[in-house]
Amino acid sequence: MEEIKNSSLVKSLAESESDILRESIHEGHICDGCEIGPIIGTRYNSMVDSNYDLCGPCFTKTPTQHSYCKIEANDLPDKKKEVVKATHH
Repeated sequence: MEEIKNSSLVKSLAESESDILRESIHEGHICDGCEIGPIIGTRYNSMVDSNYDLCGPCFTKTPTQHSYCKIEANDLPDKKKEVVKATHH
């Protein structure tokens, strides 16, 4: 009986993890820094060039003076986005 409970728990955790991962994917957006797509996690969209996106790791290491819109994959289109400015050069 214990094995059945553990099996159900593992299956439930795997489904939850899958749902979380699916919610963090930016379909149709490729990182212009590392060219990996789709972007998973936070996406940073340039306020200067609307077709320029960075993934989280590239945003932290790419030298820039531009402002970016910080977008989570599950954000609604009409949700006000946080504007962030890279502080590294």
